[in-house]
Amino acid sequence: MKKNKIKSFDFIKSICAIGIIIFHFSCHVSNRDFLPFYSFANGQWGGVFVAIFFMVSGGLLYHNYSKKISVPNYYIKRFKSIYPMFYIAYIIFEIRNMIIKNSIFYRKNPIFYFFTILGIDGYLSSFIPTNYVLGEWFLGMIIILYILFPLILYLFKKNDKLTFITALVLYIIFLDKPIINPIPYQSITSSLISFVTGMMLIKYKNILSNKISLNISII
Repeated sequence: MKKNKIKSFDFIKSICAIGIIIFHFSCHVSNRDFLPFYSFANGQWGGVFVAIFFMVSGGLLYHNYSKKISVPNYYIKRFKSIYPMFYIAYIIFEIRNMIIKNSIFYRKNPIFYFFTILGIDGYLSSFIPTNYVLGEWFLGMIIILYILFPLILYLFKKNDKLTFITALVLYIIFLDKPIINPIPYQSITSSLISFVTGMMLIKYKNILSNKISLNISII
């Protein structure tokens, strides 16, 4: 049985995607005194949009697979949604780099293409040498979350509150010492709490839709 789409989530994901694009433009403008779309008092806008994107992703996956999940079909669908486009884009830019470098074998460590094949070279690039070209940390992080989702879903269905509390505790513990990636909001624990929060929001959406919860959210 096909799940009904949550159109509001599609809208939020679109806004987040646009926000992330604008944030990256702000990262490269020459006027460093005026960056309204780069940061605010407590952090960077990129981190906000990415956290919401992960939250929506977790919520949508739970919405689609909370009743039944075929793990092989799930992984096939996720593969098709990411890797073909990533491989095509990567090959195009890597050919461009080979032309610029005037060498097919300009990479000193071709063995690191292994991380590229997995799509996590951008996420690991701040930790170990990789052949990173495009995709940044976000691609690797969403791939990791997609891989872990069947396990997360199993634990969530067993005890959603304990799963959420565990993710929250891990987030707090590693907030000042991020795992692998040195930027806190790019850590796997930061992304995980956003992801699981999205699942909680979908599971308890009826409670959150009443006026009292709405007023608390606004405050």
